[in-house]
Amino acid sequence: MNFLTSIAHGVRGFFLFIILFILCFLTVHAVKLARLGLSTLKKEEPKTEEKKPAEQSSGAKEQVYYLVEKRKRRAKRKTDYSTPKEFQFK
Repeated sequence: MNFLTSIAHGVRGFFLFIILFILCFLTVHAVKLARLGLSTLKKEEPKTEEKKPAEQSSGAKEQVYYLVEKRKRRAKRKTDYSTPKEFQFK
């Protein structure tokens, strides 16, 4: 007997459908949580001791910082709908 036809045959099929839905729902969310947990484990790196400035070699490069300015917004033009522009083609 097909599962979909068992749904149509009464209460037993309905309960089987609900149980299957809950199992699928829990499985999907368990897999998502497992992937999230694995991705956080991979991102963690062991902490290394930082060198003090006096111990750094003279060949070490200093960090470069860039200043970023926000673009200025243009003033909005007031549109005049009463007089349309006219184009002349030559």
